[in-house]
Amino acid sequence: MNEIIVNQTLDCKGLACPMPIVRTKKAMEAMQLGEVIEVQATDKGSLADMQGWARTAGQQLQQKLSDDIHVLDVREPAEYAFSRIPGAKSIPIGVLETRLSEMRPDDEIYVVCRSGNRSDLACQLLAEHGFSNVKNVLPGMVAWIGSTETR
Repeated sequence: MNEIIVNQTLDCKGLACPMPIVRTKKAMEAMQLGEVIEVQATDKGSLADMQGWARTAGQQLQQKLSDDIHVLDVREPAEYAFSRIPGAKSIPIGVLETRLSEMRPDDEIYVVCRSGNRSDLACQLLAEHGFSNVKNVLPGMVAWIGSTETR
């Protein structure tokens, strides 16, 4: 099993909701894309609060779809054809590095896959190549409640 390398540990022990989330959001502002934060909390509701908060990235994307943003779908072509976010660009994770020139590094890019794992890898890859405003849509298409289109 691979060990997760933690870049920052945040001590939220003894804090009640919503303070662990408030501290986490503040700490994340100073982090680089792809870094990992470990949040240590003792409040019984903290795990559920954190999981709920992490799922809001997809909801934030739904609210922004009318803005000038770009959705990058890194799933395989069959997955993309079955159901996708309207206007999403399909570049499977396996060929993403060879197709970086199709995107602008300064654009706001929301990266989506089925569950958030491949999109996380894609966000890291994009960041390594100078893309400065990428966001992983969590938990991905498995829980997407916005509009979709099919081929």
